[in-house]
Amino acid sequence: MVELYACGFNAFRQIKDSTDLPDIRNFIKIASGHEIKVLFASWNVTIYRIDGKIIHLGTDELEDSQAAKEVTTNPSDIYPVSFFGTEDGVYGAISNLGTLCSYFPPTSIKPSVVCTTSMISRRRDESEIHILQFPNGTAFRLWMMDMSDAAEMGQESKQPYNHAPKHFHLQGQATQLCAGTTFFVLLTESGQVWTWGDARHRQRLARPLADSSVSRERGDVPADEPGHVGALDGVPINKIAACGSLAGAVSRDRDLYVWGDQGPQASKSESEARRLSVMDEEGDVKLSTIDDEVDILDVGIGYGHIIAVVEGGRVFAAGEAGNGQLGLGENIPEFVKDWTEVESLKGLQAEGVTCGPEDD
Repeated sequence: MVELYACGFNAFRQIKDSTDLPDIRNFIKIASGHEIKVLFASWNVTIYRIDGKIIHLGTDELEDSQAAKEVTTNPSDIYPVSFFGTEDGVYGAISNLGTLCSYFPPTSIKPSVVCTTSMISRRRDESEIHILQFPNGTAFRLWMMDMSDAAEMGQESKQPYNHAPKHFHLQGQATQLCAGTTFFVLLTESGQVWTWGDARHRQRLARPLADSSVSRERGDVPADEPGHVGALDGVPINKIAACGSLAGAVSRDRDLYVWGDQGPQASKSESEARRLSVMDEEGDVKLSTIDDEVDILDVGIGYGHIIAVVEGGRVFAAGEAGNGQLGLGENIPEFVKDWTEVESLKGLQAEGVTCGPEDD
């Protein structure tokens, strides 16, 4: 039997359906079953799959009395394996066939996912990754509508890259994509890590940026183009995580690497006071160790906080704790600088972890 535990910000009942618990400061069990996987976690929504069913927790309306709803899928043999969106909500899902799905969030009816076998172009090159960048959510939704209209007519879109002003190619196959504030992190099947984003936040990209002909000859690329993280060359990565201004990667050898910056701070003194000890002072890629260098199995990253599962199923956390997102209990400071073991999960043999912006 697998159990799902959660803690943190709960004003929209995305953890527990109770208006009396705006913040949950210790991990509590919210589900149990034979198979559970968290598919999406944001500041007001949690979506997870349990024994073949998909559950949507949370609501956009504080007065909604039914925060937990089962998601229906159509057709039943094509089902979502992950969801994606922004702070504005869930945009859509990716199916078990690798196609895009439309998502209809809870209203007066059940939430639902509508999947098709041809929502995106089926001309797939297994050795090439296509990266489409959209300027905003509206452009992305227009692109999805174009794909959906073509699918309904049993056709492939004649303009599969419409509405995307930038389109990049990489060799290989993508296994994971994460988004932070102003940057993206991509993991390939070979274990390589690529980043791109805003040049004003170089530390979040963890690589040199092309700013001259010399740097281009060296192999550097501009911030807004995918570039590989050279500091991880020769270190095959198994999983990546990113949120806010932080990013991390767990290697196949079970080591944890962290990079990024502290995000906006009121002053230099506040920035120093809220600097995570797990991070390099300059924001470069840093090998982070926990409890005498035990193997690290999994990592999750939220807005200013990080949580890891280590050998033996123990859980450690650090960072922002104002909404109880570290699960360390009531009497702790709003910011925890160093790795601290989560006492409420001791003895439970944790297998994995996922972070939302302000919850775990």
